[in-house]
Amino acid sequence: MKNIFILGFPHCRTIVKTIFEKCVNHAEFSLTIHQFAKKEYFTTAPYDDIIKLFIIQNPMVAISSGDKIDDVMDTLELFVDCKNNHYKNTYTIRYEDMTHSHGLLHIMEDIGLIWKDTLEALDHPDLSNLDVTIRDKERLHCKAVESVYPEIKYYLCDDIVIPFGEECYTAQSIDAKFSSSKIRKCSLPFDYVGHTYVESIYENMMDLLDLNINHCKRNQFEFKLFGDTYFMCHTIYGYKYWHDIHTDNTTNNVEHEIDTFVEKYERRYERLKYYLKKGNHVKILSVNHFDNIYNGIVKQEAICKLFHLLKSHNDTITFIAINFGEDVYNVKNLQFVNLPVNLHVSFVESKQEFTKTLQNFIKSAFH
Repeated sequence: MKNIFILGFPHCRTIVKTIFEKCVNHAEFSLTIHQFAKKEYFTTAPYDDIIKLFIIQNPMVAISSGDKIDDVMDTLELFVDCKNNHYKNTYTIRYEDMTHSHGLLHIMEDIGLIWKDTLEALDHPDLSNLDVTIRDKERLHCKAVESVYPEIKYYLCDDIVIPFGEECYTAQSIDAKFSSSKIRKCSLPFDYVGHTYVESIYENMMDLLDLNINHCKRNQFEFKLFGDTYFMCHTIYGYKYWHDIHTDNTTNNVEHEIDTFVEKYERRYERLKYYLKKGNHVKILSVNHFDNIYNGIVKQEAICKLFHLLKSHNDTITFIAINFGEDVYNVKNLQFVNLPVNLHVSFVESKQEFTKTLQNFIKSAFH
């Protein structure tokens, strides 16, 4: 009979044990759950022949569930050690990766456990509703945590500027790759995405914040032909992902790329929801689509509507709306800014000038 130690965070261990016990040949294995983990399990001779499955979850979830920060940090550091050193008969996996193609089923097959069913989707806690103290957040800022959960730094940072459409130049204006600004700290759902109009963003935020619905599933994206290239589009909100996945032939095998794309935007939406509900110094930056700016189309009412929705979830949010309307519409924490537009040159030249003006404004406004 083979011995298996299930190690790691309590919630994860229990789920794995339940799955293992449903295997056809589970009686051939002896399962033992251990409280967190000890280094000796991986490095001393008595444990060499024991199979060790080491599983962890986002540490923010563990802490908010009542696990002590010291136990969480010690376990994470040991997990990184095991992952890097490939100790004998040791498997390391994140809870978030269990249902992936090389996740838990792959490990079970390697161990010899026989599973004849599909692995059901696992619950993933809403990170925006987790209660983590400032002191614990400071402890989580370390290499061990970020090597396993590189995205966690986004949830630990409260001071952030979030681009809310309507064109790519909004994200560009805070991105060090395209301007002298270094304000952009992470990737978010509306970065470099086309057709992110404030009206559709409002509907998106109603779903995400009020109804807790994240419309970022595989069946909510489809390819549409623009010119001679197919680009990914959102079927509900109409967003155009010009800078993400695209192809000249939809019959190409791009399913893996699509899955990666969807997973990426699921993470971005969860990150956004966290900031909009929990952030302490969150600034929303939205710039009117240049077609509207050039043609004198303003959207004060749409911006006010979106602002009040966001404000209802986080009273600390401030909103800077550029070239959407007149200054007389200013209310507390909502500022309308009108940058100059040259209407005496071509549309293309005018947009180039405006983009430079926008970048200069951002540099002065946030420094």
